[in-house]
Amino acid sequence: MLGLAARLAHSQRVANLIVTNVPGPQMPLYCLGAQMYEVYPVVPLSRNLTLNVAILSYCGQLHFGLIGDSESGRDLERLAGGIEDAVAELEVLASREV
Repeated sequence: MLGLAARLAHSQRVANLIVTNVPGPQMPLYCLGAQMYEVYPVVPLSRNLTLNVAILSYCGQLHFGLIGDSESGRDLERLAGGIEDAVAELEVLASREV
């Protein structure tokens, strides 16, 4: 799926942002007996893209991969902080009784 998103992003001409959400395995994966605990997706920049936000679920968690060019890359920490704040807010709202 990430490969398809990267190919589509490279062929487009009208957008400068890619956001992709790929469902990953919800059971632990292992390599040579070692368990993988986290997976961070990477979608490379191409042509006129300035920012890529990739989201991958794995074992009940969401992992975000943020990539920006030299201009937008300066604000990636701010974007990451905003994402963390928004997820925390969603957790609070989801835990409230209806």
